[in-house]
Amino acid sequence: MAKPAVFLDRDGVINVDHGYVSDEHDFEYVEGVFEATKKLQDMAICLCW
Repeated sequence: MAKPAVFLDRDGVINVDHGYVSDEHDFEYVEGVFEATKKLQDMAICLCW
């Protein structure tokens, strides 16, 4: 039986899209992304990055 999954893109989905990120210090997560992914994990939904 198939398991539910969510495919997460980076730019504009889990992080603020400021264009090309050449330095880790320029990476900014979208507000609430950690809480949202935790809820999906708690629901046994596979997260694909």
